Amino acid sequence: MDVEGWPAPGRLAPDFRLTDTDGTAFHLAEALEAGQSLILVFYPGWFQCRWCLEVLRELEVHRVGLEANGYGVIAVAAGPLSQAAVSRQEAGVEYAILADSDAAVTRLYGVPRLVPGRPKHRAAPMQIFIIERDGQITWSGSAVKVDWAALEQWLNCGRLACLVP
Repeated sequence: MDVEGWPAPGRLAPDFRLTDTDGTAFHLAEALEAGQSLILVFYPGWFQCRWCLEVLRELEVHRVGLEANGYGVIAVAAGPLSQAAVSRQEAGVEYAILADSDAAVTRLYGVPRLVPGRPKHRAAPMQIFIIERDGQITWSGSAVKVDWAALEQWLNCGRLACLVP
């Protein structure tokens, strides 16, 4: 869904600050200024979604390759810190999972279907954004079925250059 003002490819990613499950503060602008591009994954953090945990595990499997290409992985759980910590433990991931306890950042990124109390949708319960060091979003989409090989190839060949026919 591309609603005017919501983050989408070609737009700047909205800045935010959240805390991860280890109690460490995360600031998007600081991470980007440090020279790291990011794969930012939103998921419903107020319940244990088995499918979401599997995608988080898959991201962990591919994390080293992504980091070798200059991409960090950050997940944002739309829910309480305690549930985000359970997700991180159950998924067995090393990357940070941030708690968006009031879902403000989730809403800021235009992912309202992940907000507790919203009607359930048939759409995927996860949303992924690829954010370059300059803060620009170069890709976003629902994590229905992540084609990891295609994603890594896209990241390897110069990002947007791969999309030009």
